Amino acid sequence: MRKKIIIDVDLYGETNRKKIKMIQEEYWENRAKEHGDTVKAVNNDLLAEQLEYEEILKYIKKGDKVLDMGCGNGLLMQYLKGEVGCEIEGVELTKSLSKMARKKGFKVFTCNSGDPFLSEEFGAEVFDVIITKRLLVNLDDEDTGETFKNIKTMLKPNGKYLMVECFCEPLERTNDIRRKMRLPKIEVDKAHNHYLNQNIIEFVPMKLIETNDFMSFYYLISRTINAKMFEADYTSTLNLVSARMDTNVKGYAPEVMHIFKKND
Repeated sequence: MRKKIIIDVDLYGETNRKKIKMIQEEYWENRAKEHGDTVKAVNNDLLAEQLEYEEILKYIKKGDKVLDMGCGNGLLMQYLKGEVGCEIEGVELTKSLSKMARKKGFKVFTCNSGDPFLSEEFGAEVFDVIITKRLLVNLDDEDTGETFKNIKTMLKPNGKYLMVECFCEPLERTNDIRRKMRLPKIEVDKAHNHYLNQNIIEFVPMKLIETNDFMSFYYLISRTINAKMFEADYTSTLNLVSARMDTNVKGYAPEVMHIFKKND
């Protein structure tokens, strides 16, 4: 039996794969229609999105050729190009979001999830940095495996893969604190957002060189104390302050950045 990459839940029996992908496609198309060319098309938490942008920027330098896989409406690409002057292209699964990114002047390839022909579209050893930001949480095991192969093929020797994805274990820790505070459990809709387990790291065919848990303090405060005081107000003063505090709190934000290097 094939070892599972994602062991959180088995949604993807052969009879369900097409149905799940249709649900995912409809979900993201609806978000694109509702929120258009704004951050909320991809993330309800604007402060978290800004923290992601700033952290990713630290790994990009002027002149780098970058691929944003799951680029959404192109706001991250616009930010990185404006801040550092990199050359950046995108891949997106949602047609409406792809169109928005193209309107910003970026080359964006619209593909099916885990498209095995993706590396043929861009070529081998093309990019200095490849980013996935909450992309893998929308893919099943088979597509995730193909995505890893594509990333390794498309990266230049010594190129870096920035895996900015959401994991189950930190969410469980935060939910444990919420339970003690008599707050409801944070539930994840696994049809389009199935969080990963840490064992996925074993399946990335590149060397892990760094793990960057950059959001734990903000996430812990915003989902516990802020949630108790202000419910779901992500823009409260408490959240604004916690997003800018540099602390050693780790292990509570589902979203973690793992940096891999292609050595061959």
